[in-house]
Amino acid sequence: MTQLIKSYPEHDYLDQEIEMLLNSGLTVTYKSAKDDSLIGVGLIAYWKVNPNYKTFRVSGMKWLNTAAKVARDFGKTDTEIIVIYRDLTYQWIYHVAQCEMQRLGKSGSIYCASGFLNPELRFSHITIETVALTSNMMHKASLENDAVCLYLGTYKGFMQSMNLIMAYNYAVLDIVEYGNLDYRLSNGVNLMQGQTGSMIFLEASPYTTHAKM
Repeated sequence: MTQLIKSYPEHDYLDQEIEMLLNSGLTVTYKSAKDDSLIGVGLIAYWKVNPNYKTFRVSGMKWLNTAAKVARDFGKTDTEIIVIYRDLTYQWIYHVAQCEMQRLGKSGSIYCASGFLNPELRFSHITIETVALTSNMMHKASLENDAVCLYLGTYKGFMQSMNLIMAYNYAVLDIVEYGNLDYRLSNGVNLMQGQTGSMIFLEASPYTTHAKM
């Protein structure tokens, strides 16, 4: 994310991404009860099913490693490589969303894109409470909009937190180990080399029948 921020204003990718999330109609903000100050935000994407979209099975690892190669082939600078990779990563998320919508016969998908919380409040009960509120809002919206709910966990402890807050069963759609990603920049250094952990893609909705892990 730091490199993406540095890419502005030469590249307006972040503007486009944030505009999409803010205009989804589902992004939520959290304010302090004491002084009404902003303490957090949950950025939510909403996509409608596209019946003309051609779905196909592909692993996240294969998609992301291919995306990294495309980014290196077409990016003239490290900044361009990062921007292209970010865009292709979002296209993977959109692809999974279209696959799930068509597989389950749903009209839309709700994706929990990102969340931010005042650093002073992190690692407190407020973190779990805001995540739980966001999740419950997404599930309510999924019923109102005949939509699937999607989460992409990128941090250690993601599954534990999901088990704490999730009111519904979830299905694990994909797991991508960081150590298997070939995310090299122009100097050939793989940014993921030696990294532990994984990205975990979940579908969690009131109608999901898969058992929890």
